[in-house]
Amino acid sequence: MNNNDLLFLKILADEHNLTKTAKKLFISQPAITDKIKKLEKEFGAKLIVRKPRGIEFTPEGDILVQYAIRALMEFEKTKDLITNMHTDELHGSLHISCSNVFAKYHLPKLLSDFQKLYPKVEITFKSGFSTNLYRDFLRGESQLAILRGDHLWSQEKKLLLQEPLCIFSAFPLDLDNLPEIPYIHYSTDPNLQILLDEWWGNNYQKRPHIVTDIDSMDTGMKLVQNGLGYTILSESCGSDTPGLYKYPLKLPNQNIIYRKTWLYYRSDCNSSRIVKTLIYFILKKYRSIPL
Repeated sequence: MNNNDLLFLKILADEHNLTKTAKKLFISQPAITDKIKKLEKEFGAKLIVRKPRGIEFTPEGDILVQYAIRALMEFEKTKDLITNMHTDELHGSLHISCSNVFAKYHLPKLLSDFQKLYPKVEITFKSGFSTNLYRDFLRGESQLAILRGDHLWSQEKKLLLQEPLCIFSAFPLDLDNLPEIPYIHYSTDPNLQILLDEWWGNNYQKRPHIVTDIDSMDTGMKLVQNGLGYTILSESCGSDTPGLYKYPLKLPNQNIIYRKTWLYYRSDCNSSRIVKTLIYFILKKYRSIPL
């Protein structure tokens, strides 16, 4: 098994689909099938199970995918280490996992500023719900993770920012009557949904009047802007839609409920100049403290 096989396994694990994997690798689907058969022969085990909408890995396949992810990360780390041993200019690449909200409102400027200083560093990132991205981070699919909410992590994490969770509406709201008002529900991260459900249960006896479920923050805010109901999102999500009424969520003691964003990284980050430099850059920008 070589590096091409490792990359193939990682992409197949990301896509869980033979056709999409073939397109990403610019090869035919029969060639993908041949690759799988060769790996299954090499390891003497069935690696995938075909399903109507894609594939699933067998337990043996999962073990091999985990190995592939670790090996690719170690290869990149070693390559970066050797490349940067005899030069002051930073070279190399790294991959970040980043929550949807941070990716939309903060990451573009952050990466732009970083790459002006270090133009030969290539940064790729994957955005999504923090719960899913944390699982990817644990599997070693990224060197850094910028996630919302608290996750069980025994190594390094730093608080970057916190912002209120807010109710947004195009018209004034009587919060006592919120269960009667159309709710444009954003299908959010499971951990945040638990927090919102607890807040609702502490304040209302009736269930919310959900009129639509959406998976796009932008779509939700457009519906709100046109007076079709209210939604609940982080404060920064309203920055693109001025003129809305905004009501921070509060605990029974009237303290505002904040959504925290954390930087997660591993204790051995000092072994990579690129990772160490990006961590320093992020913390200096968001924590405003000497490091």
